[in-house]
Amino acid sequence: MSQALILVMMEEGQIFDTARMREWLTTRRSVVPVPSIEVHHAILVQ
Repeated sequence: MSQALILVMMEEGQIFDTARMREWLTTRRSVVPVPSIEVHHAILVQ
């Protein structure tokens, strides 16, 4: 995860949806060998 994503989540009081992000990573790995989670990819839950 990018540092920017972690900071945005902390600032906004967000929690990380691990199950949904793992699902996204599995899908993404079929497109690129090492997916990178950036702010615009994040699944944020309030």
